[in-house]
Amino acid sequence: MKTESQVREIKNHLLNGGKLTGLDALKLYGTLRLPSRIWDIKQLGVAVVDEWVKVGDKRVKQYFVEGSNGA
Repeated sequence: MKTESQVREIKNHLLNGGKLTGLDALKLYGTLRLPSRIWDIKQLGVAVVDEWVKVGDKRVKQYFVEGSNGA
């Protein structure tokens, strides 16, 4: 998937109330560079926020858009 497609798909995911971690982004959209895609999405004016969450015994960042459907 090209970068533009990843940005579009991830942006739609977040705007529809979804949340993503790096592992989610790899599984769903084939990107190892979620922070870079989040930066791209923020440059489009989308207010993406993040929080630390525990996944198993690790702490990872989870990205989402506050106030979007279901968030």
